[in-house]
Amino acid sequence: MTTTSVTPRVTNVGPGTGPFAFTFEAPAGEILVTHIDASDVESVLVLDTDYSVAYNADLVTGSVTLVVALGASESVRVEGKPVFQQGVDLSNGPYDPEDVETGFDVLARQAKYLKATFEDAIANPSVDAAAAAASAAAAAASAATATGIVDTSTTSIAIGTGSKAFTITAGMQFVVGMPLRMASDAAPTVDYMEGLVTSYTTTTLTINVIGAYGSGTHTDWTIYPTGMASTLVAAIAALPGNGMITQLTATTTANRSLAAGAGLLVTNPAGVAGNPTVTPDWATAAQIRNGTASKIMTAALLESAAALPAVLVDGANIAVDWDTFFTDSVTLAGNRTLDNPTNIVPGTWRQITVIQDATGSRTLSFGTYYEFRDGAGAPTLSTAAASEDSFVLFARSATRIWVFEGLDWS
Repeated sequence: MTTTSVTPRVTNVGPGTGPFAFTFEAPAGEILVTHIDASDVESVLVLDTDYSVAYNADLVTGSVTLVVALGASESVRVEGKPVFQQGVDLSNGPYDPEDVETGFDVLARQAKYLKATFEDAIANPSVDAAAAAASAAAAAASAATATGIVDTSTTSIAIGTGSKAFTITAGMQFVVGMPLRMASDAAPTVDYMEGLVTSYTTTTLTINVIGAYGSGTHTDWTIYPTGMASTLVAAIAALPGNGMITQLTATTTANRSLAAGAGLLVTNPAGVAGNPTVTPDWATAAQIRNGTASKIMTAALLESAAALPAVLVDGANIAVDWDTFFTDSVTLAGNRTLDNPTNIVPGTWRQITVIQDATGSRTLSFGTYYEFRDGAGAPTLSTAAASEDSFVLFARSATRIWVFEGLDWS
């Protein structure tokens, strides 16, 4: 299924029971219907009790019909609210394209829902900022609970910096060095602490608290990952001159410098002729494919890196450099051998499409690293001119390549 860019939310004004159509993707279980009365008081409606849903043939778009008709000053909001948990499990084997597409469809609907929610919050500044922040934090916590990185604790702890030990659930995914926020449920945007995990043993989580906000001793903690924005902003504001950025005074114009770091490029680092300029050090498609360190990557760059690059060079022996592609192709102009790959990264995948030339009936032998299912050896290629065979390669180790073939795509 191709996920559209339609905003997953529509509001319909009364009177009437509908049907009220929705054109965004919202399969069964992902519909949220809210009644809004004349005083703008909202209440969530219950499926089969307050409303019914009729789906179109695609099973993701359709319409909602209410049991009780809306008044002239009332409205109903229909929105797609995806479940925030992993619904598709991809094992270490050949991936079913339908499973992969289903997983991406769910991810796309989650992203659209979050985008619409944040845009609505920005467009309606009259909403109580504290309440909105608390709601967003609760939603984020709910989404992350299933992944083992959000938990609660009833340990009695006073807000303050330094080492703090919380009793939590065993088997969580907290690791040493992970930045966490510990917020009191009574006032999560006022009374909270931020710090780094120093140890996690069975049910004891120890955190070195760097930033403490609010006051009091609390027993209603929710613990979840954070970017530590509050703590970092406060720390930067308190810096007088730390060797990376030298503080300027009214009489100092040349003593300013900035050093480049991972993922950052610096123009005019000494700052004598002007302030230093920092720009992201974006990764190229080639750098993404070969895993170059200290580069910044975006979704668009990743998509570009995954696109088909220059084809493999045909020859009696076809060289394969694992660092240069994710998916590639080669047209055989004779009987060939696919050499063992270089720069293999164990645990990663590649894909090669082998194409017959206008003559056809070309053969392909494989290097000693390649292994085929059931020990049957390399398959026989399709023989027709211009026919295509696909080979998915999984690096089991630096010298073992598992091959999954899909023959005759012509």
